[in-house]
This record gives sequence, structure tokens and C-alpha cells, in this order.
Amino acid sequence: MIILITLKIRRRRNKMIITKIELENITTHKKTTIDFQRGLNLLYGPNGSGKSTVLKMIGFVLFDFLPGNQKNYIRRSSTKSPKFGKIKLWVVGLNDDQFVIQRTLAKAKQTIEVSDARTGIIVKGINSAVQLQEWLKTQLSLSPDVDLANLFKTSVGVQQGTFTEPFLRTPQKRKDFFNPVLHVDAYRTVWSKIHNVIKEFDKDLQQAENKQTELETRLEFKDDFEKRKEQSEKKLKNAQTELHKTLLEIAELNELIKKQKRMRDDLIKVQYTLEYLESRRLDLHETSKKLSENLKSAQAAEIICKESSADYKHYRELIKKEVKFRKLNQKLIELQEEIFELDQHFTKINTL
Repeated sequence: MIILITLKIRRRRNKMIITKIELENITTHKKTTIDFQRGLNLLYGPNGSGKSTVLKMIGFVLFDFLPGNQKNYIRRSSTKSPKFGKIKLWVVGLNDDQFVIQRTLAKAKQTIEVSDARTGIIVKGINSAVQLQEWLKTQLSLSPDVDLANLFKTSVGVQQGTFTEPFLRTPQKRKDFFNPVLHVDAYRTVWSKIHNVIKEFDKDLQQAENKQTELETRLEFKDDFEKRKEQSEKKLKNAQTELHKTLLEIAELNELIKKQKRMRDDLIKVQYTLEYLESRRLDLHETSKKLSENLKSAQAAEIICKESSADYKHYRELIKKEVKFRKLNQKLIELQEEIFELDQHFTKINTL
């Protein structure tokens, strides 16, 4: 035996999706957890393995529909049979919020609880079957007067062997059965309103057909028209070819513009570098003047140091400064050479 379950209940803009069910001490299920996938799910197994129980427990939790005595659904054990069962149902409801709905079965005082699947926080105000049904109708965007138990019985959980039974009833009983589900009266009302529109449409269609006939009788010079059409198609084809060539040329020009922009940016960078190096050169030139003056002073001091041993130490300091100056002067020469090379590079760029 195979049971197919499509795990979504459609609404106007939203849909409730069942993602998981857990049965504890229900018929053959000691503790069974089933994770559902989106769309069509297949439950298969031998008779009595508990496939139909899954669908019935969904009907019990979501639609408050369960035929027979609840105690008959409690698992029997050879040792100690449990007194009640538990059902947990994980669903995705309105605005894609995820909930866990828990109900007990055959318990003296039934437990009904709805919690947030992510945080575990209990949803307040849902402690009875009536409150749960009102909350579910909101999640399903159903009218408050919809009978959920009847909806499950007639549309969702129809038992095997009973599919054709409603069609065999008398016309009035068929109407009483199908109208709450299919809203046949609503279709009849809509049909009565659009009937006149259809008549007007038929009139317009007839007028259009008459106009078409009139135009067909006025068709002349067909060969001339086809020649002009052929010439126009040739012109169109030539124009498309020219357009394609033009687009290719535009693409090449765009690439050239991009290259020129990159060259301009590189030139601006080089100019900034030259300005910076020129500023450094001027600073080093000033430093060189000062060092030259210091060198002259050091040389004069050297003469004085030779005459006076007391100033010898001062002389040694000036010698150290001279060494530093020579290093700085060497660095100045290297920078000047670098500036000269950049000037040559800049001149080459300007000639491009």
C-alpha cells in the first residue's frame, strides 16, 4: 500500500508547508520522526505499518478531525501500554514563520501548544482546540466560518474507496456536499455577470470578421506589393549589415578612448612625480648650501683647533659633521641623476 502526500495547503498568497512530524505512542509508532521534502512525498510499506496514521494525525492536529475513539489510536504493548500519545507537527506558516504544533491524544486533559520553531518561545493564547483552529484559519487565510474538519474530510484526507461516493448522490445532496468546497454558486454568479460581456465580445468579433472579409475583397496589386516587400527586405538587410559594421567601429573607438584615458592618467602621475622630485631637489640644494657653510666653518675651526688643544674636541665633532655632509652630498648627486633620468622619460612621453 502506498500513500502520497502533497505537503502544502494553498492560500491566496501564502501556503502552509509541513516540514516534519513526530508521533509518539501512536498505533505502530513508538517514537517516529519523518522529515518531509517540498512537493510530493511518498510513504510506502506493508499494511498495518502506520502509513495512514501519519495522514490521520495531520488531520487531527491541523483540522481537528479524527474518526473513532482516540484511545483506539494509542500504541499497544505486551508489557505496559501507554495511556496517551503525542503528536508534534513542524510547519511554515504565514510570512514564512516556522512553528511547532504539539497535541496529546487520548489524554484526560489535552495539551495543546504552539511554539516558535527557531526560538522555542510559546505562542500565547492557544490552549484549546477552538483557539488552535482560529489561529490555523488565520495562518491559512481562511474565512472564520470555514469548517476545517469538513474541509479535511472532503478535500484533504479523503479515504480510499470513497472518492466516487459523493458523485453517486442525488443532485441536491451533491450540491450540499460540493458547494462548501468548490463554491459552485460563486461560479454561477460570476457566469451571470460575464455573460453579457461575452455577448458584446461576440458582436465585436463578428464585426471584425466582416471587416476582414471586406479588406480581403479589396486586396489588389498583390504582385506589386510582394515586389516592394522584397525590395524593402533587401534594404533592411543592407541597413542591418551597415548597422553591424557601425557597431563594430564604435566598439573599436571605445577601446581607443579607454587606452587614451589610461595614458593620460599615467602622464598625470609622472607629472606629479616630477614635481615632487623637483621640490626634493630644491630642498637638498638648500641643505647643501648650509652644509657648505658648515664645512667652511669646520675648516676654520680646524685651524683654530691646531692652535688650541682646548678646542680639539670641537674640531673632532666638526670632522664627524663633515663625514655626514659628504654622505648627504653623495645622496644629492644620486637624486640629481634620478631627476635627470625622469626628465628624459618625461620628454619621451611628451613626444608621444
